[in-house]
Amino acid sequence: MDKSTQSQNIEYSEEELYSRGWRISEAARELGVSHQHLSQVLRGQRKSSRLVRRLRRLQQKALRDRKSIHDL
Repeated sequence: MDKSTQSQNIEYSEEELYSRGWRISEAARELGVSHQHLSQVLRGQRKSSRLVRRLRRLQQKALRDRKSIHDL
């Protein structure tokens, strides 16, 4: 599988993670996985739909936390 095909199969990308204000190492620590594992999943080198779901929940939680801070 070439790189463009891999990119199309990724549900969540490194760029999306960065655009939301996260570094791979920070997100990995919050998710309880190594930054290498998270990076491989984000680049499509490994599959882990469970990790992608957890990453999405982490993002939703971060957005809620930011909103509540702005409400103070």
